[in-house]
Amino acid sequence: MSIIGVMPIAVIVLFSIIFFVVAVAATVIVAYIFSGRVRGGFDLPERLTRSEVISRIRALRGADDPHQLQADVALSARYCAQAYSLIRAKVESGAKIENYERIFADNYILISSAFSEVRRNIKLFTKLPERNEGGIAAFADIVTGGYGGAADGATVAAMIAAFGSRRPLSWSEICALPTAFTLSYLRRAAVYASKTIYRDRAAKRAVKDAALGRISVESSSDASYVKAYEEAGGNTDKLPRSAAEVRESDTEVLSEYGAGMEMLTAGLRKRIFTDEFLISLSTAADVYDTRTRDFSGLTVRTKKAFL
Repeated sequence: MSIIGVMPIAVIVLFSIIFFVVAVAATVIVAYIFSGRVRGGFDLPERLTRSEVISRIRALRGADDPHQLQADVALSARYCAQAYSLIRAKVESGAKIENYERIFADNYILISSAFSEVRRNIKLFTKLPERNEGGIAAFADIVTGGYGGAADGATVAAMIAAFGSRRPLSWSEICALPTAFTLSYLRRAAVYASKTIYRDRAAKRAVKDAALGRISVESSSDASYVKAYEEAGGNTDKLPRSAAEVRESDTEVLSEYGAGMEMLTAGLRKRIFTDEFLISLSTAADVYDTRTRDFSGLTVRTKKAFL
């Protein structure tokens, strides 16, 4: 066989090997994202004072990554769907669910609808001007993280004014705000979903250990493991003394989860970003209002088309 005839075969084999390696690597990465990351990758943001929120807004640098935002939507939706399935299974089996899980399940239609809305509009971020003073999505994360779902229209407007103090927002950036805030709430919903997934895994591990008469020392610092171990009739003498403190602190943690879920779903329900509100954020609209008498008399729909 000639060298010319061998080369295509060698190339095919080489590309086949490369494709296989990439496929395996992708599988490992996906497995990591959708399983191992549940334990430590999702943390709830700390609540901030008004001055702290403004300080962080003004410290923002860099732009949003549209591709990362799309990945966040897919990942968050996956976690929320998995958590909802777990909660439904627990309810159907008669098992106890925590208050934050009840709130999550009761509002899952709202959450699911919000995901659909974000998927329809997420491409807006690929068309925004590059903003090195901080991205729209990063800004929304700071506000929703600092206020939960408690921020009203006046507060949001004040935060947007602080955000735009270095560079006013373009009309396309203003139109992306509703999607940015909704996505931020959904990311937070995914955090609570990850807690449900992890707690469920820990509880199942505890039940198995209790049945086998053993205990995981590493897991004994985990409240969901300790509670499930005790409820399954495990030998509590094997639990370290710190387990009691872990169990007691979990009550406070779960209470915070419940309050957080209440605020989050309240934020999703709020309709702050009306057309009128968005127009009021536009510096261009202010200029037209001041210099052009006819602009103020236009309908909201016409003003949006003009901007």
